[in-house]
Amino acid sequence: MMRTGSTAIVFLLGAILACSSGSLGARQGEISIIPKPVSVTLSRGEFVLGSMTRIVAAGDDEELEHIARRLAFDLQHLTGYEFSVVDEIGPDETGGVILLSVAESEDSGREAYTLKVKKHSIEIVGGGHAGVFYGIQTLRQLLPVSVDGGEISIPCLRIKDRPRFAWRGAHL
Repeated sequence: MMRTGSTAIVFLLGAILACSSGSLGARQGEISIIPKPVSVTLSRGEFVLGSMTRIVAAGDDEELEHIARRLAFDLQHLTGYEFSVVDEIGPDETGGVILLSVAESEDSGREAYTLKVKKHSIEIVGGGHAGVFYGIQTLRQLLPVSVDGGEISIPCLRIKDRPRFAWRGAHL
């Protein structure tokens, strides 16, 4: 009787170790985002989120500026840096930039977005303000859960996503 219990425990531990070895999680070189975007394309290089990074809310758009300020607040809590939110940057600016903009498109919808991470910039273009918000949520998934302050490296990539259904939540 005792032997059967021990065998079951050993089997259970073996199954847990096999599952935790990376076969179910993100493999090296893959990005794990929930929900899975329509497309993800990885590139070489990385964007370094640091003290000189600026957040740009393109255009004279109060709602976009509010979204940008919320992103700055979240990033400050993660890194310890204060991120300035501006509506444009000059050609002589140093450091990276996170550009938020809205480009309405009837093809994709207001919740669609494109997230491009390049070596010197991150661009989030939404089909509407909701799309920019969802793009930021995806960007947040690329960041570590916590750091003790300091710079963060984000892999260069391009993500395109849009809702697969016209509704959210559970419908019976």
